[in-house]
Amino acid sequence: MSETADPVLSVLLQAVASAEAGLTMTLFVNGAIVSGILIGEQAYFARLGADLAETFTDDPTGSEATRERFGMLGANLPAGHVSAYVHLRDAAIFTAGGVQPIKTWRGRLDQIDGWCLGRFTVSPGE
Repeated sequence: MSETADPVLSVLLQAVASAEAGLTMTLFVNGAIVSGILIGEQAYFARLGADLAETFTDDPTGSEATRERFGMLGANLPAGHVSAYVHLRDAAIFTAGGVQPIKTWRGRLDQIDGWCLGRFTVSPGE
C-alpha cells in the first residue's frame, strides 16, 4: 500500500476482495465525484471482460476469448494480493459538466482524495 493511500479505505478494499457483494460508496478524485459499488479486483476483471465481450457483436469467438482473458487476470491474482487500485461497478462520474454513468471504474488508491459510504445522487432539477 502506498504511504499516501488511506489505510481505512485499504481495509475496505481487502474486505470486498473476496466477497460476493459490494459496498456502496462515493469517492472524491481530483475534483470529480465517482459513485458506485466497491468490488474486489477479481470481480472487476470478470465484469470488465464481460463488458468488453459485448462489443464483439459480429465475432462470438473473439467475444468469448476476451471474456476468458480478462477473467483469468482476476483468477490468477496471488493469495493475499493487495490491490493498488479501487474498483467500482454500476458507477457514475459527477463533474461540473454533468453525470456520466459507467459500467466499471478503476482508479489508483493513492489518488483518492476522500470517500464516504453511500451512493451520490443528484435530485431532478438541480
